[in-house]
Amino acid sequence: MKVTDIIDGQRIAILSENSFKYAALTAACWRAGAVVVPVSTRYPDRKTKQALEDVGCDKLIVSKKYSEIETDIEKVLIDDVVKHDSSEFAVDDFDITTLDLNADASIIFTSGSSDKPKAVLHTIGNHYYSALGSNANIPFGKGDSWLMTLPMYHVSGFSLIMRAMINGGAIVFPGVRFSINECVKSCDFTHISLVPAQLSDLLEDKECVEKLKQLSAILVGGAEVRQQLIEKATGNGLPIHTTYGSTEAASQITTTAAGDLEKYKGTSGKALEHRQVKISDGRIMVKGKTLFKGYIKNNSLETAIDADGYFATGDLGRFDDAGNLYVTGRTDTMFVSGGENIYPRQIEKVLEKVNGIEQAIVVPVKCKQFGFRPIAFVKSPERIDKKIIEKAVRKKLEGFKVPAEIFDMPENTDRGIKPDRNELTELAEKLISKKT
Repeated sequence: MKVTDIIDGQRIAILSENSFKYAALTAACWRAGAVVVPVSTRYPDRKTKQALEDVGCDKLIVSKKYSEIETDIEKVLIDDVVKHDSSEFAVDDFDITTLDLNADASIIFTSGSSDKPKAVLHTIGNHYYSALGSNANIPFGKGDSWLMTLPMYHVSGFSLIMRAMINGGAIVFPGVRFSINECVKSCDFTHISLVPAQLSDLLEDKECVEKLKQLSAILVGGAEVRQQLIEKATGNGLPIHTTYGSTEAASQITTTAAGDLEKYKGTSGKALEHRQVKISDGRIMVKGKTLFKGYIKNNSLETAIDADGYFATGDLGRFDDAGNLYVTGRTDTMFVSGGENIYPRQIEKVLEKVNGIEQAIVVPVKCKQFGFRPIAFVKSPERIDKKIIEKAVRKKLEGFKVPAEIFDMPENTDRGIKPDRNELTELAEKLISKKT
């Protein structure tokens, strides 16, 4: 198969680690009028097969690492489609008028809180205006290079492709076998995107900190960025921008501008160009040119926009007096325990303020007496007495919000964009059953 074999309207799934070929194939698909479907490399084979069927993919293009996957559609090696290889992806003299802004561009699966990933359909225009707003806030063009540290099956990694194309910036692809610290030390780049866990790891490495100081911008998002982490980063002179985004909005929605983050006080900043944000009954609503076309369900399109053109993100939030956005939780992770509503993020914030705890995830586990009870997983370098943790929570929250059990975060938990709460719920149930 050659790039020229890709035709208008086809849905081309890509199952591969991050690479130049991934980005080049995406650009080629867009030029041909095809729709790119990035598939998570963390999916088990059955989930991949189901996802491809759900959105009606025509072809699956895979790297050698994933070539053994069984599928009912045509499967092709990416090496047979994109012959050239490189450690950097850049496009010279890209002309957006060669692409139809209204054309379908990608179907990206959501991650995180929902039991089944949603298939989000974007247009070329969604990605284009997302990139315009991002580049206006964080300049990125010729002479700049952005280190690819996030998975390209996630919108935060995938969005870099258009961001690079429109202004001539380059994407740097490090070796897949290297840790984030090794990548930062060995690669030449001017910009980087990180999730809080990655930033936390890098701040523990003096050599990495010195490298990060020299950058033009560090974009941090994908999860709430704790104020303590921001203060540590800015205290070390790092050019941090915090951001809030969603798959449905083609990545960033709000982002802080350059300058002293102290004035933002832990917020995710204001809406970027081509986006609008409002709070309705405590819920974050988004509107604008970056907003997706709809969800693909059973190979048909379902819109999710209200009469005024707004999309309900499922996140809870508020604005400060300066108009900066605070994200305070999720509506779809809320559960009821003994008739009381529990928002996991509220408990997680309290846990993460306990000295030594780097990350906390709270999930519901079924309980005959209360319906559900909160169970916490915590990550800390050293073991912390659980009685100390429980005492700290009781000082801040009502008794029914104190985790019934506290477990160590499993070592194999993904340090990427979002934790898989469903997997952690299943693990919690297994661990509790062993104790009873």
